[in-house]
Amino acid sequence: MPAWAGRYNGSAMLVSIEWLKEFISIRQSPEEVADLLTMAGLEVDSSEEVNGDTVLEIDLTPNRGDCLSVIGIAREISAVTGRKIRMPRFRLPSEDKRSWMKVSIDNRDLCPRYAGRIIKGVKIGESPDWMKRRLEASGIRPINNIVDVTNYVMLEYGQPLHAFDLDRLKAGHIRVATPSRTIRFKTLDGAERKITKDMLLIWDGDRPVAVAGVMGGLDSEVSDGTTSIFLESACFNPSSVRRTSSALGLRTESSFRFERGIDILGVDRALDRASFLISELAGGLLCKKVDVFPRKYRPRRIKVHVDRVNALLGTNLSRTRIQDLIARTGAFVEDFDEYLHVEVPSYRNDLEAEVDLIEEVARLYGYHRIAPAAPEVKVEAARPGRMRKTTVSARHLLCSRGYTEVINYSFMNPEALDLLEIPEKDYRRRAIPIMNPLRQEESLVRTTLIPSLIENFVYNFNRGMRSIKLFETARVFIDKGVKNGRLPQENNRISGLYFDDSSHLLWDTGLDPYFHVKGDADALIQDMAVRDGVWERSSEPFLHPGRSADFRIGDEKAGVVGVLSPEVVRRLDLKTGDTPIVVFDFDLDMLMQHSSAAKIYEKFSRFPSVQRDISILVDAEKTAQDLLDTMREFRSDLISDIKVFDYYRGGNIPGGKASLAFNITYRSFERTLSEEEVDSVHKDFVDFLLEKTGAVLRS
Repeated sequence: MPAWAGRYNGSAMLVSIEWLKEFISIRQSPEEVADLLTMAGLEVDSSEEVNGDTVLEIDLTPNRGDCLSVIGIAREISAVTGRKIRMPRFRLPSEDKRSWMKVSIDNRDLCPRYAGRIIKGVKIGESPDWMKRRLEASGIRPINNIVDVTNYVMLEYGQPLHAFDLDRLKAGHIRVATPSRTIRFKTLDGAERKITKDMLLIWDGDRPVAVAGVMGGLDSEVSDGTTSIFLESACFNPSSVRRTSSALGLRTESSFRFERGIDILGVDRALDRASFLISELAGGLLCKKVDVFPRKYRPRRIKVHVDRVNALLGTNLSRTRIQDLIARTGAFVEDFDEYLHVEVPSYRNDLEAEVDLIEEVARLYGYHRIAPAAPEVKVEAARPGRMRKTTVSARHLLCSRGYTEVINYSFMNPEALDLLEIPEKDYRRRAIPIMNPLRQEESLVRTTLIPSLIENFVYNFNRGMRSIKLFETARVFIDKGVKNGRLPQENNRISGLYFDDSSHLLWDTGLDPYFHVKGDADALIQDMAVRDGVWERSSEPFLHPGRSADFRIGDEKAGVVGVLSPEVVRRLDLKTGDTPIVVFDFDLDMLMQHSSAAKIYEKFSRFPSVQRDISILVDAEKTAQDLLDTMREFRSDLISDIKVFDYYRGGNIPGGKASLAFNITYRSFERTLSEEEVDSVHKDFVDFLLEKTGAVLRS
């Protein structure tokens, strides 16, 4: 079975000691060779005696595709021991000066190089015993001399090859391209497979004949009646082969190697080696090789600093020693004054940066020769940023006011948004689902902290706690189009929940919990030195419509305080009686944008203040904030503070009206105010207020 058809069932490389000896002098026993390779990072899982030969099973990491060949393993032994490697020597017979085949590559990113050669007049037969023994020792069943050579050279060089029956290729034009639409294609194993537009194919003109790097087609396979072949050797994009192999559920010896990257400069050498062996074992006339290599190969260049090598490894290796160890990988090394300039060999796709070469130095020097030592770690205290300072200050403030900080997972239950009656178009509905959640109750990434705090409250309430004051500072995540590759919006928030059942106490504190929490929120806002914020009636669906308020800065909502609505409490199925559950939620990022970086302290007067109260009747639609805004329009240097201390509706208050009472503080920085002076300013202030608002004084 050809390499493109042979399914791959493991991740190890089987290599014959006898075969290795053709490329490098081995003086050690098989056990010592196994130990040598293992210490160099190529773990030998086992060894087995097969017909007088020892076969090592080597477990390779995904980055060492260069070791998926006998020559690759020989290079490793050479690098560790310093012995020279011997590459196969052969001479191609005379050839037809014409290639007889046109090759074109439509997608150069998926196929950077494609080479091939026609061999006419081959005779299909059995392979010699020495080749069959080596194939069988490597886990591949012999088929015939043509197919066996492609597999033999793949094992030898690490370069997959494929042979097409030339008589079944009609167009005289090999094309490497993806299909323009989804098609069906029958592979060598007889299965018809669905080929999508992103899968690379080999085409005979306009007819597909192979899935590139994975498996050939049934209609072009070499059979006992084959007399001429087109022998292919190519380099395919590892990611493309990996996606195709995975999508088709088809993993072969060929795809396994292409997925890990092959030597792009070894494509033609492997083709020539296979051509030579076929001419030796099956006869035939070799035609001129066609080799499409559109982009000139440029070796990867890396700078290596000697001081950094010794600093990372904890060694004291000389510059010359480091240069020698790197050169053993096959790299070309030049010694510049400031660094070593390294050109990485084309077969070492895993060497991409300086640290990779430093690892090679450690590996080839010998891990066992590096003295163990605890790493020296310098710990320097990072300067906390403004957000961290603000968050810490807010946490300390809330803790000082009786709250307990909680830390929850960043997940939430989809039903939590339904519990809070969040509208479908609300931004908090744009939650990101977790692909593999541990449980349904934690299947979304949080867009709000309130559900987690409610869960904390329910847990504690059901266990007898009747005074529960919690807060949390964390990020929430809003979906901005994750499916389209856009990262979610991350937002820092601080939220809290307050419940204090005083029904069992002998006395009533007389303070409404809502105003208690609003006072905590005002303290938080004041601590952050937020400018230009106002409180307005809230329309949050999960809050009591008459006992909630939004904190707004300009046209943006920065936070909310309110009592959970009776409907939400009913759904929680808790017997809380008349004690309200109050929550608050603030956007820390927005508060930060409108806060002063430094607290500003104002001068205070050493002269006494004078206070006056005013009680008015206004339309019930007017809020206390509306009246405060109007009052602040009155210009007077003597008014230092205005506070609301009473709000009342019903009883003897006319319908559609509300009673509000304010306390006004008068103070001067220059003198003690007289009663007459205060009365005059206060009268002007009251007249201004009544005129602007249409209010009337209460007697």
